[in-house]
Amino acid sequence: MRNYFIVFDNIYLRFAGLPSIIHLLIQFVAFLFWLRDFFVPTLEKNITKGCG
Repeated sequence: MRNYFIVFDNIYLRFAGLPSIIHLLIQFVAFLFWLRDFFVPTLEKNITKGCG
């Protein structure tokens, strides 16, 4: 999970002049990526269990 935040924080540091709302958006996007990686494999497991 932290990997995404580190990557996005590094991107953010290059645009350090931007307002903090941008930083919050970047963190939110990173969180969405983490959610996707967390839930997609679980969903796939459940779907294959249900069908197979």
